[in-house]
This record gives sequence, structure tokens and C-alpha cells, in this order.
Amino acid sequence: MKIKVRKFNDRKLVKVIKYAINYYADKLLPDLKNLIELEVICRKIPADGTLYSFDRYDYEMEINKNLDVETILVTLAHEMVHLKQYATKQLKSKVVSGKEIDIWLGKKYKNLNYLDQPWEKEASSLEMQLYTGLIVNSLVESKFDMIFETRKQRGFYAIG
Repeated sequence: MKIKVRKFNDRKLVKVIKYAINYYADKLLPDLKNLIELEVICRKIPADGTLYSFDRYDYEMEINKNLDVETILVTLAHEMVHLKQYATKQLKSKVVSGKEIDIWLGKKYKNLNYLDQPWEKEASSLEMQLYTGLIVNSLVESKFDMIFETRKQRGFYAIG
């Protein structure tokens, strides 16, 4: 996976983000991982994270600059589930007559509440499982110090 991380001022955090994205991609997209390009940008946004799909293999992810490291890693997991959904064509978005329509597993949805969207339910149900797996894997690979050190330095302070 080609990963570009921008506007994160902490080099250790950038390493942690790349490590997490690669771990999540290994779990979610083992066959497509090498085809995908992802740019991750830290900026002030109203949500924790947002994913934009430009085509099946080209994505941009925004992460809220005011998040602590643990929330960044959980948010990355959540957004990586969405990336998997788009890359595997489980989720598609189309604009019809100026209105966005989401297509999930072949069924069209519009004007559905956020928490009722099946793609959000899947992302929410997998984010903690992926995050926990990342922490366990980092212990096995002796990378936990890298994550813990960044967490200790950044704690619950803004990272932007």
C-alpha cells in the first residue's frame, strides 16, 4: 500500500499511523493492499475522520487534528473498514439528480440516519476489534514501545 501522511508534525506519530494502516490493510484487504494509494491528512474537521474515494484504488482520509493517539488509531480502523467497503465494491456512492445515493451490497439507500447505515454498523463493529488486534500485534512485534511512547508524549493533547 502506498501511504502518504501529511500535516502531522510528529514523526513518531507518522510512523505509528503508517504501521496501523498497514496492519489494518493486512487484515481487511490482503489481496488488494498493494494496489491502493492512501493519503492521510491531519486537519480540523467536524468528525473524527472522513474517507474520500476517487476511484477503486485511490483514497484520501482526513483525521481530526484534535484527537489523542488512541482515538486516532480507532478512527483509522473505522475509516479503513470503509476503504475496504469501497475497494471491494460492497459500498458504492452515486449522484443521481443532484442527490447522493449509497449502494450497499446492491441495495440503494438514501436519507438514512448515520447510525442506521449498514456500512457504518459494520465499521463501528470492527473498529475496536482491529484496534485491539493492532495493540496485541505491536506487542508481538515489539512495536508497542513505538505506540506507547507516542501516546505518552501526546496523551490526550491536540496533535495538530
